[in-house]
Amino acid sequence: MKARRSPRETSVFRAPGFTRETERKLTAAILEIARRGQLVTAVDSPYGTKYIVDGILTGPTGRVASVITVWVVEPDDPRPRFVTAYPK
Repeated sequence: MKARRSPRETSVFRAPGFTRETERKLTAAILEIARRGQLVTAVDSPYGTKYIVDGILTGPTGRVASVITVWVVEPDDPRPRFVTAYPK
């Protein structure tokens, strides 16, 4: 089952030109923000560490959107998990 996206999330992905047909490119662009984006803050909680990362989402057409992404690393799993993205 795929996660439902809010209208705000959908618009941040569509602005740079992403569509259902380019979902793999969207995934790659979001992962690029995780690798190269600007860490804003990290917050520890009993559920893991939440990371807020600023970045530029570059679409398949070359258009860009400035976004904030949220990631979490759970205590029992070292792999970051994407939570959400929204316009900056």
